[in-house]
Amino acid sequence: MIKTPKENSMKKQLSLIAATALLATGCSLVKLSPQADHVRLMTAKSASHCKVIGTTTVSVLDKILFFERGKKSILEDLEILARNSAAKLGGDTASPDGDPVAGEQSYTVYRCIYGGH
Repeated sequence: MIKTPKENSMKKQLSLIAATALLATGCSLVKLSPQADHVRLMTAKSASHCKVIGTTTVSVLDKILFFERGKKSILEDLEILARNSAAKLGGDTASPDGDPVAGEQSYTVYRCIYGGH
């Protein structure tokens, strides 16, 4: 059976939509930098013994095309970006300042003492 160009085009579009849906619902879109490997996440209360060195606001796509990303994936990406940003600021700890809104979240960055840091 020979497919027409229109059928081939529709098949490619459906494949693209399916791939996008898979990405949108569960895959992380960002990677942890090697410099951020030592950066920890904790609550502000737990970091009360640490020195505040700044704040950072990070954001990710909460939708890809018309697919909403899963909350867990968004949160994981925000945490990775916060750790990357904290490392760039010279911090070793980040604490979320509330809940994420529309794929964006602010964090306080700290320098704490962990085994010689």
